[in-house]
Amino acid sequence: MIMSIFKKLACVVAEPLRDARRIVQYASRPALSAPRIRSFLNMLIVGIVVWGIALPVYAQTGLQNPLNSNFSSVPAFIAGALKALAMIALPIITLFLVISGFLFITAQGNQQKLDTAKKNFYFVIIGALLILGAWILATLIAGTISQLTR
Repeated sequence: MIMSIFKKLACVVAEPLRDARRIVQYASRPALSAPRIRSFLNMLIVGIVVWGIALPVYAQTGLQNPLNSNFSSVPAFIAGALKALAMIALPIITLFLVISGFLFITAQGNQQKLDTAKKNFYFVIIGALLILGAWILATLIAGTISQLTR
């Protein structure tokens, strides 16, 4: 019994020492050895060559807008991004509402658990209102700006 305790203690002490040896071995390696410098220079040359070939191609064809034409203005882009956020957040909000309901059911009259469930429900509703409100506000602003610029 005592021997097994000493063996466990020896393992606990030996593991950090092995880690310390590995750190010292890694730190004692030269940082800028000749193979590392050659490898870095080769990668640098390859990168310069690739960019040297790619940049004239972009200059000839011009840069294309990767966004959909519906998102060509900043307000439309923000409204679209917030709409996507709302579409992703709605199932998550539903999941958290269900979890909050389970917390109410499992509380079974325990006041501390009921307080936790109420706080959870409150925060879920506040988060949902913030996300949906931001989407509605951005949509209204985008519509107003698009009407003013016509």
